[in-house]
Order: sequence, then structure tokens, then C-alpha cells
Amino acid sequence: MKSSDWNRHGHQADKAYKNVILHVVYENDTKVNDIPTLELKGHFDETLFANYQMFISSKGWIPCEKSIGQVPLFTRLSWLDRMAVERLEGKSETVTKILNANEAMLMGCAGFLEDDFTEDYPLLLKREFAVMKAKFNLLTMPAERWRFMRMRPSNFPTIRLAQMAQLIHKNGCLFSKTREAKSGDEVKALFDVKASEYWETHWRFNQLPQCDSRKTAKHLGDATANILIINAVAPLLFCYGKLHKDESVCETAMQFLEETEAEDNAIIRHFAQCGVKADNAMQTQALLHLYSYFCKRKRCLECRIGNVLMK
Repeated sequence: MKSSDWNRHGHQADKAYKNVILHVVYENDTKVNDIPTLELKGHFDETLFANYQMFISSKGWIPCEKSIGQVPLFTRLSWLDRMAVERLEGKSETVTKILNANEAMLMGCAGFLEDDFTEDYPLLLKREFAVMKAKFNLLTMPAERWRFMRMRPSNFPTIRLAQMAQLIHKNGCLFSKTREAKSGDEVKALFDVKASEYWETHWRFNQLPQCDSRKTAKHLGDATANILIINAVAPLLFCYGKLHKDESVCETAMQFLEETEAEDNAIIRHFAQCGVKADNAMQTQALLHLYSYFCKRKRCLECRIGNVLMK
């Protein structure tokens, strides 16, 4: 904001700022070393700055709580589409981490992560396995038991284990069926299952209900199926599409979210009170991402909605 903030923040003693060649500030109120300073005050519409200050100092639930409902619907929807993609991309990164965990577990238990590595990837797997080994008391077999002699490199145990990790991660009957599904309803039908007959008369092992002994089938409800689509099916499909550079699979993941009922939680209800109502799960996921990564952090300058309101 002000050039005097340079010293107030301690930059004069921080070596990371020694290469600064231009200091851009709103108000140049003091000279800072010999660094050239560019003052922005008086060179742009001051109402923009005033509106930004109002947002940043807001004590509301979100900075634009009282005005977000005034933003044109098209602007809101286009920005929410962007937020939905960002959220899926974030979850896709989580899926990729799970893939690393699969490979770390297989390689670690096989004894292949005991060496001192210099490359980043084996070091990453070694760190992952160290956590899992301590948490789950995993055992490690001696790596010497694996045979590499008289084998083609493509058949080496390390290669086969890495392939197995991919197989666990990407394949399986259920995943194939979700990938082949044409609609959210088809995916939901895959989760139309019920617990075994034992659980028709029990809630816990060896304990019959005291008040009602009638048989009741324990079906997986619609709400649970929706949660699985939102938090498992769509992110996994989106990740698969990204890994295989298949945009149609990514679009299918988005479609499934659009066809799934909107979530109901405190954040979504609060947005509705502000005039922003979500019609489906893709929009609720977008609103959750918007709230967590923009509103809470007051990144109004990077938000399309904030930009519209500040003008």
C-alpha cells in the first residue's frame, strides 16, 4: 500500500528482496533505499480502490454478502463453471496421490524402498511408505528375494509391481461400469444395493434390537449415492480423463454432477440467503470451492464476481 510498509514488513533485512528493481505502491510516503518507486495514487479511478478496501475490511460472512445477488446471472454461472472445474482438478490431484500411495505400499512391502535415493519420485514413495508402515504396522520383505537375473527388463518385479499399482487404481468392474454409464441415474443404479440378510434384523453384531424385531432391508439410500457420485465417481472419472487426455470423460464427470441433486449444508444455505441458489451438485461444488479458496481468503481481485461488484 505505502512505500513505508517496506520497512514495517522488514523487507530491508530480507535477502530475498535484494533483487527488487521497482517498488510499486499506492502511496509513496517515504524513500526506500535507492529503489525506484512507482506511485499509483491519482492515476486510476479511486472508487475501485475504495470498493476494494470496503470488501477487504468487511466483517460479513463473505465480503460481497450484501451485493452478490445483484451480479448478472450469466456472470455468476460462468464463474461457477470455472470454480467447478477447479474443484474437480483439485480432487483429481488427490486421486493421483492415492495412486502414489498404492505404488508406495507395494514397492515398500516388497523391500524396494530401503535404499538411499537421489531421484524425486522414489524419495516421494519412500516418504509415503514410511507413514503407512508406521500407521498400519506393515512388514517389509528382503529385496534380495526378488530375482532379476535372466529376465527381460519389462518383466522385472519392480515394473510388474508398478503396473499392479496402476491396475488397482484404474480398473475394476465398478469403475468400468461408471465409465460406461450414460447418465447420473445409471451411476446411481450401480449403488442400489442392500446389506446381507443378517443385517435385516441386526444393527450390531450379536445384538438384536429390543423394540422392533421386524426384518428391514438396509439399502444404500439416495443421499449416500449422491455423496458417492460427488466425492468419488466424478473426481475419479475427471482424473481418468485428465490422465488419458480424454476430454469426453471429463465432460461426463461434469455431466454426472449436473444431474445430481444439489447438496444441502450451511455454506450452500448461506449463499441462498445471499441470493445465489444452486440447482445441482456441480453448482454446490463450485460454491464450496468459491467460498473456501476465494471468499474466505478475500481474493476479491481474482474473483470475476468481485471484479464486477468493485466496478
